[in-house]
Amino acid sequence: MRIFIIIIAFIAALTAARLGLFISAKLTSPVKRAVSLLDVKATTDQLTGILNKQSFNERTANRIDPKLGSESHALILLDLDNFKGVNDTLGHVYGDKVLAKTGSILKSEFTTEDYLGRIGGDEFCVLVNSTPPDGQDYVSYITDRCEALKHAFSGLYTGDDGNYKISASIGVSLFPKDGSSFDELYVASDKALYRSKKAGKDTYMFYDRTKDTEVNG
Repeated sequence: MRIFIIIIAFIAALTAARLGLFISAKLTSPVKRAVSLLDVKATTDQLTGILNKQSFNERTANRIDPKLGSESHALILLDLDNFKGVNDTLGHVYGDKVLAKTGSILKSEFTTEDYLGRIGGDEFCVLVNSTPPDGQDYVSYITDRCEALKHAFSGLYTGDDGNYKISASIGVSLFPKDGSSFDELYVASDKALYRSKKAGKDTYMFYDRTKDTEVNG
């Protein structure tokens, strides 16, 4: 009888423990989902579905490390051409559609390793962390990414009558060649972007230190 009571007590304790774990999981699961959802909302630009400015800047600053000089990165700065005309003529609803489409284009053209961010009204930034396929040099790989972006924007019009063609001007800088921090790379990409705008828009430029006087002038 004593052994029987001990066995029953052990089974009851085991059952209670399993029931406790089950109830705990049921109670904590919604909390975890809520926390995860809040984290996503805090880091994501709700219109485009990519990182917001603060989250992009923080992640990129943490990823760019001079001690990892052998690890290549590219910072691609993208600015939509003619976007003000869309907002002024067609309204902000159409403008929001263009921004959302831009987020979709970036997600389709880059990998999950890359950081995608909306850092201004119609300004977007990509930190390329992915590596080229075997046998392809890095500059060629980044050039292919920029060509793919140009192609993705080609033929993209907005408005009921398709009056406004949306294109993008792009500036690119390379780590560690063009800068050893996020701030330095951003300045370099911004200068390259300026040259793209000056060249007639709808194109991309790599940062070239010898062209700094053109930008500053």
